[in-house]
Amino acid sequence: MNEIFRFEHPRTVLNRYGLAAKKSWGQNFLVSEKAVRTIAEACAVDDAPVLEIGGGLGTLTQALLHFVSQVTVIEQDRDMCEVLRTEFGNRPNFSLVEGNAAVFNYQQWLQSTGGIIAGNLPYQITGAIIKQVLIASSEMKKSVFMVQKEVADRLCAPVSDHNRGALSVMVSARCHVKNILRLKPTAFFPPPKVRSSVVTLVPREDSVLKEVPGLAFDKVVKAAFATRRKTIKNSLSGALCEKDAADRILQVAGISPSLRAQDIHVQQFAALTRAAIDEQLVEDNR
Repeated sequence: MNEIFRFEHPRTVLNRYGLAAKKSWGQNFLVSEKAVRTIAEACAVDDAPVLEIGGGLGTLTQALLHFVSQVTVIEQDRDMCEVLRTEFGNRPNFSLVEGNAAVFNYQQWLQSTGGIIAGNLPYQITGAIIKQVLIASSEMKKSVFMVQKEVADRLCAPVSDHNRGALSVMVSARCHVKNILRLKPTAFFPPPKVRSSVVTLVPREDSVLKEVPGLAFDKVVKAAFATRRKTIKNSLSGALCEKDAADRILQVAGISPSLRAQDIHVQQFAALTRAAIDEQLVEDNR
């Protein structure tokens, strides 16, 4: 790790390389030194290596190289890759993967490193990346993601909150989720039209998925939220099984058929999954 953390404004780096933010790539660079330091410090856990999604101009990369032992950056933009190579290519604790973060094998990386995943997630692929990370969540130390505020609200939504959805349940079944920082558009250059938040995901030792298989659990949860405005009985009847079977598994799980999916606790979803397995509606694919 380096002895000095030197924050450099992204506009300075852009000017040095004769570059500009690309609207077509949705590039908005973090200019808040407080936010950069907060994210980097959140990644400093047990000297674990960090995988940074979308290194960009290296604003966060610089901080991570100070706070953690090893940083691997995924970046697709060729101009940004050139910046990253020039700025950090001589650092022994830096490596660059030139490629699309949407198709990176996060499970393989986590299984081989047991590390931490961090970065500003592009809105279009936020859900896909989080779902990939969740598959191997038991292998990771932590994830630290910057996401749009509306995504953070869904991830952190408690039972009965109107923001609660399938992803909320799938994440909370595997991880403790916490919103550690809220960012205004002025924290970025150029300023986006949306607000952002930084959330942390830390694997749960008491995960209900020690009792039921994750794939079956996720299938039941997705079916329950398939039609959010309907009762869970009607939602399950349309997406998973016939009405009679929905009645049976809800009764076994001790869940009122008149509830909506957002009102059901993670533990109840686990009980519902066990009942669905017993009814052979989903596979016990452990």
